[in-house]
Amino acid sequence: MQTLKVCASCAICCCALFAHGARGADCFVDDDATGNNDGSSWADAFTSLQSAVGNPGCTSIWVAAGTYIPSAVRIPGGDTEPGGLTFDMSTGRNLYGGLAGTEDPATFDLSTRDFVANETILSGDTGVPGVPTDNAFHVVSGWNVFFVLDGFTIRDGNATGDSLGDKRGGGIYLGDVSSPSIANCVIKDNKSVESGGGVFAFDHSHPTFVDFLFDGNQTQPGESSDGGAVGATNDSSPDF
Repeated sequence: MQTLKVCASCAICCCALFAHGARGADCFVDDDATGNNDGSSWADAFTSLQSAVGNPGCTSIWVAAGTYIPSAVRIPGGDTEPGGLTFDMSTGRNLYGGLAGTEDPATFDLSTRDFVANETILSGDTGVPGVPTDNAFHVVSGWNVFFVLDGFTIRDGNATGDSLGDKRGGGIYLGDVSSPSIANCVIKDNKSVESGGGVFAFDHSHPTFVDFLFDGNQTQPGESSDGGAVGATNDSSPDF
């Protein structure tokens, strides 16, 4: 078994603005929108990111600044408690955050986004607000898929479940030959019992990271704990 580990608890940064294969939006998400909630424009944006991710008509999704909580059950018929909820990217969507919610997709250049002013947070705080022990095991997850995650802060995942998989990858959990592009993202304050507090990849998964920051991700001390930022096994090889 091949295991890759990157730092038990540390900050790792690589910075230079990048937008991977960006194109116009099919759907819009804004947690403050008050329109028809159909994703067709900023005014009528979905207020739930999961609604867009699960919509077959949404391929390229633009997401306005705000905090979004996962609501999909990671395994069909599985744990519906707060820990078992995730943003399931197995539908293969391309997500772009860091937006104010006013940009015209016909003319706006995604490389000019202000990620500080328009921070777009994917938070694992699925249970009692501010109580980390009932947070999502994996904020984002994907199986056998390519997707784009560009311009987000992924935080507060808590991979402390009973199964081996739910002890890894508090921020992002990838399996079965998943090769997402993760760009312009901050992955912070995620925890796991074992490998990959921030990100865990297994079974021939090859995520690519460009313009990223890992900060404050941790694994619990112990012989089987490694890779506070990133862990990988079973012929998986993250590309930085």
